[in-house]
Amino acid sequence: MRLLFLHDLQPASEEYYEGRFRAMKDKASDAGINTRFLVRIGHPAEQIVLLANEEAVDAIVIGHRGESFLQRWLLGSVAKRVLSYANCTVVVVR
Repeated sequence: MRLLFLHDLQPASEEYYEGRFRAMKDKASDAGINTRFLVRIGHPAEQIVLLANEEAVDAIVIGHRGESFLQRWLLGSVAKRVLSYANCTVVVVR
């Protein structure tokens, strides 16, 4: 029996998501905006905050899906967690 670790999935994930976001990346490039694509393993809010700290970013812009109050209360929200733990300005876009 072979055990599968999350890090074993990273190369396939990078290829999949690179393809999914290629159009957005190309559009940004056409507008003169430099982009970099990263796939990280872990809780999304934690990984966003860690990367922001590693890269010493000035601001994070993050989307919010507009979940109901009950869903946010039960599950928490990535945007809410990033707002709580980031050491920089966070802009939440709805």
